[in-house]
Amino acid sequence: MPEDIHDLLDLGQYPDLISEKGGYQALHCPEHGPMAYRLVVIAPLAPHSIQGMLEWARPANENLVYDLFRLTNGIRADSAMSGRFGTYGMLHDAEETKERKEVAVPWDINVPNLYARPKGLDEGAVVVGTSTEGQSPATEVEMAHVITRDGRIEVIERNDAQKIVRDYNTVGDWLTDSVQRALGA
Repeated sequence: MPEDIHDLLDLGQYPDLISEKGGYQALHCPEHGPMAYRLVVIAPLAPHSIQGMLEWARPANENLVYDLFRLTNGIRADSAMSGRFGTYGMLHDAEETKERKEVAVPWDINVPNLYARPKGLDEGAVVVGTSTEGQSPATEVEMAHVITRDGRIEVIERNDAQKIVRDYNTVGDWLTDSVQRALGA
């Protein structure tokens, strides 16, 4: 797997890519506002924060959790034609947030795991992402992306954890495919 998210997602392909200490932004949509981008990638967690995330996410597969958060603390990818995809991340205290200078605030990983957990999801799995997929508003389906205990990343229907739509063995394959799907690539 590539060492950084820039290489993994081939971010150099976007001519308007903005690279900052806190991550990347690309595909500017000024018609939606001066800070609107179709692709936002937040910088990875610091090693001490990754350790905290590993402890919090147990018993989900430690290697996959590590691989995700060493690459990014959150991604948002959106296309009006193809749906949207995002990953959850760790919120920081005010001082660390100021120091990190993140390009965006990550979606809080606590929300889908503590307050909006998919019905029937194994207690050992951790929800790390979300997407909306479908060809039209009438056929859209909300998905949850979960890391399992046994070392897979599953994309499941949010309303039925037993309906596995896709699964992946690596974080790299999952992120690459999910971002491409969301951007319509």
